[in-house]
Amino acid sequence: MKRVYILDNLGCAHCASKMEDRINELPGVECATITYATKQLRVSADDPDELLPQFQEICASIEPDVKVIPREPASGGQAVVFLLENLGCAHCASKMEDRINELPGVAEATITFATKQLRITGRSPESLLPELQRICTSIEPEVRVTLREAGKPGPERKEAEKQGKLSENTRESIEIAVGAALFAAGLLLRGSFGTAAVVCFLLGYVVLGGKIILTALKNLSHGQLTDENFLMSLATIAAIAIKDYPEACGVMLFYRVGELFEHIAVERSRSQIMQAVDLRPEVVNLIEGDSSREIPAQDAVVGDVVLVRPGDRIPLDGVIVSGESRIDTSPVTGEPVPVSVREGDAVVSGCMNTSGLLQMRVEKPLSESMVTRILDSVENAAASKPKIDRFITRFAHVYTPVVVLLALATAILPSLVTGDWNHWIYTAITFLVISCPCALVLSVPLAFFSGIGAGSKRGILFKGGVALEAMKGVKAVVMDKTGTITEGNFVVQSCVPSNGIDEVRLLALAAGCEAGSTHPIAHSIVSAAEQRGIAVLHPQSVREISGWGIEAVFAGGKALCGSRKLLESEQTTFPHIKATFTGQKSCWR
Repeated sequence: MKRVYILDNLGCAHCASKMEDRINELPGVECATITYATKQLRVSADDPDELLPQFQEICASIEPDVKVIPREPASGGQAVVFLLENLGCAHCASKMEDRINELPGVAEATITFATKQLRITGRSPESLLPELQRICTSIEPEVRVTLREAGKPGPERKEAEKQGKLSENTRESIEIAVGAALFAAGLLLRGSFGTAAVVCFLLGYVVLGGKIILTALKNLSHGQLTDENFLMSLATIAAIAIKDYPEACGVMLFYRVGELFEHIAVERSRSQIMQAVDLRPEVVNLIEGDSSREIPAQDAVVGDVVLVRPGDRIPLDGVIVSGESRIDTSPVTGEPVPVSVREGDAVVSGCMNTSGLLQMRVEKPLSESMVTRILDSVENAAASKPKIDRFITRFAHVYTPVVVLLALATAILPSLVTGDWNHWIYTAITFLVISCPCALVLSVPLAFFSGIGAGSKRGILFKGGVALEAMKGVKAVVMDKTGTITEGNFVVQSCVPSNGIDEVRLLALAAGCEAGSTHPIAHSIVSAAEQRGIAVLHPQSVREISGWGIEAVFAGGKALCGSRKLLESEQTTFPHIKATFTGQKSCWR
């Protein structure tokens, strides 16, 4: 649970850092952060309000006039998700997050670089869009902030997005291929054709690094001196200045290749998560009078009656108004055994209708239905930052300026003593290249995000990086076996015929009895007959005895298919079967 408190009368930034450290040491506190500029204390704990007296005691012991006041949630406060299009720098994303968190009316803002999403909780976050755009553009000029649309994008939009990503990756690959070819040509010509080699290296550098240098210049105009574009431009231009052309071109080539791989890895992880949990429907079948028509799922409103056919997913949360069926709830609850539903029963979206035709009344629109809540929860899992992630983000704020100063010192001070400027400038360039802040800021969150994506691909959903980080302390796991370590589907293990009947005929008779039943055991018997290619014997009549089994009449006589008590009620003996299955829980068929 997260809460925000106002530290009234806070007047010392150094004292604020002491308070933050002391509060973080309290039992039950997962994370506490004090923003001195806004005088806000953000606490994540099981019950922050219960710890309020301790917060007050700690703050007053460090700065006596400070009062800790709970910040009342804004009326109609909500969490809104924005998309940060063209966001390309993880270090820049952390700067944007800090600046946005300082805005009035923002209770909490989190940027997840892996999904390029900004999640804001506060008063009317949509009204902050112009200010959000201004902050993001001042840090990374190409970034465009848009409100994420509710509901699932239609097929045309999805295809357009897919083609857009493909063309972007294709352009990147072409530029890298051309630059790599020029770099290779320069290496081949370096021995015999020095001038031609230099031309190849410089052309390759322009192809590979032109965009990086332009971005760095734009960022410089906004006062951004310590992002990855600036560092790469500074390092490679310095290499050209000391006439180490292969180094300049090669560094830019490997940087672009790494960027491309990073982009592909992030997109693949995100796609794994989305494919695993995106159960939102494209369309629903709206019933109008005696007919139905397809409408976009997000256009369905509370009170609409929609048709759900056998084999369809339940599209929205609602109540059955007509029909009877069994639904598979495993995509939502994990329970593998289908559940019977009939008129008046509530159903949630994402479940599968396995048998009957249903009409249901919509109780919640798509934006509030179970499938959307599941998707939002998992999609924003990476926004839950583990301790190591938060530490790396804070560390990067001081890390980048320090390494730039160290690089300058490495280039200048030893050179003044030794006079070997080329050697020490080359060493400083190497130091700058390996100290790129994005590699530091992105590595840890991307590792967590990739882990969440890999788990989703295998049906394991982590609530966030905090949960994944906590797994390192797990010593034992207790689980319910059905649907976890077993599939939960009934399968015919063996047939034990007696009294002269063979196994094939026994299975054919049993499948004939169960062909019209929707019970999971009945399905397993019919499936076993179909898998063995056995022709099912269809009975002349069937009578279902509720809770006991089925009585069927065939051309050759009567057959009973059911539980032990059904067979015993008809004075049927089965000594051979008893001997075979003594001590086991079996269905007597």
